[in-house]
Amino acid sequence: MIACALLLVQPRLYHPRAARGLAGEVLNVYTVPTCRGQGHAARLMAALMDAARELHLDALHLKATPAGRGLYEDLGFVVDKGGNAPMTLNLP
Repeated sequence: MIACALLLVQPRLYHPRAARGLAGEVLNVYTVPTCRGQGHAARLMAALMDAARELHLDALHLKATPAGRGLYEDLGFVVDKGGNAPMTLNLP
C-alpha cells in the first residue's frame, strides 16, 4: 500500500445548506513518506470527491494536518469558521 483515504457517509438533519441530508467525512488520508509528493493523495481525494457527488452528498468535511492543508485548499476546501469541522467543501 502506498496511500489510502476513507469516506464516511453520514445522515444529517435538514439545513438550508444541507438540503439532501447527507454529508461525508474524509478520514485517514495517508501516503507512505517515501512516496509523498507524487500526487497519490490528490488522486485519492479526486476519487472521493467524485464518489461524494455520485452519492449526492451536500458537503465533505475533514480535519487537515499542516502538511495536508495546501492540498485541500487547492481542491476547494475552506476553513470552516462555523466550528463543526476545520475544513469543508460544499458540493453542487
